[in-house]
Amino acid sequence: MKKKNKGKYFAISLLAAGILLTGCGRNETTQAEGKVETIETGVLKAGMNLEQPPMGYVDEESARPAGFQAEVAEQIAEKLGLKLEIIETTQGNLLKSLDADLYDCVISMVGIDEWNSEKYAATNVYCDVSGLEDVLEEMPDSTQIAVFGKKGSKLIPMIETQALEPLKKEGTLSEISQRLLGRDIIVEE
Repeated sequence: MKKKNKGKYFAISLLAAGILLTGCGRNETTQAEGKVETIETGVLKAGMNLEQPPMGYVDEESARPAGFQAEVAEQIAEKLGLKLEIIETTQGNLLKSLDADLYDCVISMVGIDEWNSEKYAATNVYCDVSGLEDVLEEMPDSTQIAVFGKKGSKLIPMIETQALEPLKKEGTLSEISQRLLGRDIIVEE
């Protein structure tokens, strides 16, 4: 009889230890709690190509990221209650660097296509740059732009529901687009 009880206690102890260890590790929070899971607590790290004026560039006077996507990223971070850190990278490394955990998401001129929508999570399209041929030096292959993150990330759905949707409804994204690009490129659903 004692061996059976020891076995039960051992199994219960293992189960309890497993439950406790499940909460250890990366700072993971849930959408229900209203908190956002990011690489660095309280900071939204956004990958961005800053060689695409007026979409994204470095302001010569302030030496800070500027342009449409920098302002969109600021608004997203604010809506999520996070500080923003923009991490500059090349167009070719934007999505690849997500895999290396260099940043939480890509807020840059990356359009939805078959390949990246299979490999990465993305918000719904929030803007379409097809009408900017006269403004952009180089047009992307896909002009329907979204915010990208790692597959399975809780962050991307939160960006969609807690930031992009409200920013569209309020007209904030349209205002930024009109002011910086001279036209509204925001896609309404």
